[in-house]
Parts: sequence; structure tokens; C-alpha cells
Amino acid sequence: MIFQGLFNILDLYSNEIDLFYDGIDKYFKERVMNFIEGNSLEKYNLKEEFEKVSSFLINEFTKLGFEREEIENTE
Repeated sequence: MIFQGLFNILDLYSNEIDLFYDGIDKYFKERVMNFIEGNSLEKYNLKEEFEKVSSFLINEFTKLGFEREEIENTE
């Protein structure tokens, strides 16, 4: 009976975590697509464009509550 309860808890957790990650994935896809549509990205200057996109993503993560240093120093 204890094992069935634990199984039910883990089953609910695994179902809910999938919904959570799907929501996060959808959120970032929409935000990145809106950013790209609003900015003209140039193919010949990839380093500068990478900096723009990186800066945008770092700002988005800080809005969600992450520390800027934690994001920038992660390998």
C-alpha cells in the first residue's frame, strides 16, 4: 500500500513536470521568435548577433529570478 502511494506521487510528479517543461519551452520559443522578428539579424556579423541574442536571453532569465552572475559564469 505504501509503494502504491509512492508510485502515485511519482506518477503525478512526472506528469506535472512534463507540463512545466513544455510551458517553459513554449515561453522561450515565443520570446525568442518575437525578439528575432523585431531585430534584423545579419549573417555576416555573427559575433555581434550572438551578443545581442545572449544579452536578450540573460535579461529574460534575470526577469525569471536567476542571478546574472550565475548565468554568465555557468560552463
